[in-house]
Amino acid sequence: MSVSEVTSPASPSTSTSSPDPSAGPAHSGLQRLTARSGPLGIIGATVILLILGLWGGDDAYNLSVLTASLVYGIAALGLYYAYSVGGMFAFGQAAMMGLGAYLTAKVYESIGFVGGVLLAMVVTAGVGALLALLLRKAQHMYFAVGTLAFAELCVILFHHWDFLGGERSGNIYGIPAPGIGETELDLAGIYWLIAGITLAVVIVATLVNRSPLRRNALAVKNNPTVAQANGIPVTATRVRILVFASVLGGLAGALHAHTMSSIAPESYGVGVAIDLFLMVLIGGSGTMWGALLGAFVLRWLPEFLRPVQQYETVVYSFLLLATIVLLPHGILGGVSRLFRKVVGRRVRG
Repeated sequence: MSVSEVTSPASPSTSTSSPDPSAGPAHSGLQRLTARSGPLGIIGATVILLILGLWGGDDAYNLSVLTASLVYGIAALGLYYAYSVGGMFAFGQAAMMGLGAYLTAKVYESIGFVGGVLLAMVVTAGVGALLALLLRKAQHMYFAVGTLAFAELCVILFHHWDFLGGERSGNIYGIPAPGIGETELDLAGIYWLIAGITLAVVIVATLVNRSPLRRNALAVKNNPTVAQANGIPVTATRVRILVFASVLGGLAGALHAHTMSSIAPESYGVGVAIDLFLMVLIGGSGTMWGALLGAFVLRWLPEFLRPVQQYETVVYSFLLLATIVLLPHGILGGVSRLFRKVVGRRVRG
């Protein structure tokens, strides 16, 4: 997936963006699927969440992994909008999770779970807007380096800034579980709460997909010069997309803190940012559903590899590499391509 590139002034009819290696029938098909997915997609997501919840039942282990998958899915969904829609290598998404996690952990006793989550979303929205404005001139890897620097700065702050947790080297323990009023939820209740929040996020994302914001962002990503010539505000569009992505990152971080009950700076470092990118790429970077699927794949894959635990790292790396090589458009991209081939053969037959 190429990132939009601002070049010297040229004729509006001249393309200024670099070739997009991800462009192709499978990828374009997924983009159309994302744009058109509406009530059916929401209904499908609801059914899947219900099935997963019923399957998890009272099994604490399964419920914990399912809940973590949904939390990371929200963060990966935000990265999908920054990367796939906005064309920005936003390695700061994990740092946004960290900001959300530390903020809600610090203010929980004062304003409660809901207040902490809302505060995390507001603060990360502001930080995302500031970051987008600071890096508005940066393109391609320069933007990636800038967000990497921001991510590392946040990890240092988590370690040493007393307000965020520096008094314990950034480690905070005993964070209360999500609750309604003064009542903390059990594992099953936490899953259903996170599932409900995930569904709400999917509904909002669906509205964004059908809004001018997504269309403008894709236009800016593909050719900012032509987009600006057609009256699309390039900087404002990028800021809005990164703000939306950051809010989802902050929301995921706040939920992560309360579902895990403890946090550490390393939980939101560059390694986690890379994992989020892998979730988007493996699931399918051409659709928002790919980010959610990729989160489940990457959260559950280590669990399936426990029987070969001593070779887990090797097998895990091999499977990820094989997926990227054999399915360059992700799992959903491969499924879309296979579907197109089957349908094409039937039509020709």
